[in-house]
Amino acid sequence: MKKHTLSELIQNDILNELATKQLKPGDKIPTELELMEKYQVSRITVSSALNGLKEQNIIKRYPRRGSFVSKSFDISSLPIVSEKQPAVPPSFQSETAAKKYSIGVIMPSIRDLFAVNIIHGISSYFYNEFNFHLNISYSGDQSFEEYVIDYMLKTDIDGILLFPVDQEIYNVKILEMKVNKFPFVLIDRCLPGINSPFVISDNVYGGQLAASHLCDLGHKDILVCCGAELDTFSVKERVEGYKNELARRNLPICEENIIPNILKKLDSAEEREKIEEKLLDPKYTGLIVTDSPAAMSLYDFYMKHNIRIPEDKSLISYDTPIPNVYNFNPFTYVDQKEYAMGAKAGMLMKNLLLNKMDSLGDDQIIIKPNLVINRTTAPAKR
Repeated sequence: MKKHTLSELIQNDILNELATKQLKPGDKIPTELELMEKYQVSRITVSSALNGLKEQNIIKRYPRRGSFVSKSFDISSLPIVSEKQPAVPPSFQSETAAKKYSIGVIMPSIRDLFAVNIIHGISSYFYNEFNFHLNISYSGDQSFEEYVIDYMLKTDIDGILLFPVDQEIYNVKILEMKVNKFPFVLIDRCLPGINSPFVISDNVYGGQLAASHLCDLGHKDILVCCGAELDTFSVKERVEGYKNELARRNLPICEENIIPNILKKLDSAEEREKIEEKLLDPKYTGLIVTDSPAAMSLYDFYMKHNIRIPEDKSLISYDTPIPNVYNFNPFTYVDQKEYAMGAKAGMLMKNLLLNKMDSLGDDQIIIKPNLVINRTTAPAKR
């Protein structure tokens, strides 16, 4: 049976971006070095992937200029290559007579591209892996997450890829899986006391990147707006990175400038006036927003109050808040490389189920994010 190579994964990712209009004819493809960093592969692997696309007349490559989507390429002819696994051809029937594995994928939501890209990464890893079947479910909140895990554990699911709901206290069902030695991999979360396989972004480093960029632009008073409580895993570490960067620059850290549950407070009759006053205060010229739904809501909030971004306030988001229907994402954002996160989670799960974890060497993967600078950040007004 044909294996899905790293080169093919890179090609599928680029084809997905074309199919979903993140890339369009004439756009420049990331450089070989950028792709090597994103996928943590060799130059030979990246070059093989790009040359394969060139041979299909999908991209053109120019010495010292880079690779570009062919202007004559018809994007409408592309399927979304990682949306579903193909039907098993008759020639593979004997091979697929071996044990088949059913893997549960539980995501909090699909409100933003972050979750969608993780699912794409997972499904792309298992593309052409005919012995593995994905069952995708969405939990929404912690109580329903417990129900979904319990339901899957009572079915024929062989393992679970879990993106836990962002809460201060993790679900007891996760501990139950650990105690019962049920195969599971955590995505985007590292839970205290749960020594399990996981794939996460380096949240501390991401917070440092965001704070460093705003400081370099001359912003001295920065608000950190969080979509969840400060004790939740990702928020806690992103705030820690922000504080580390201010400390490194010998800048004062004001706890009052860190606002948890920003959207709930804006919806609260008791707290809305105080929070709006702080958000509209011209003193605060920079904002770091720790999740993309909150970033989009705050962007709309400022538009309604005739506050210009980035002329009046610079805003950095995590992930990309803009859906694929737009041809360009205006946000400066911390890119957590969620597609690679999903693919690596799939790899960990496969090794767990095939008892090959020892050959992997490390079942806890931390991916370094990078900062993508777009149109929502600018130098602070003097």
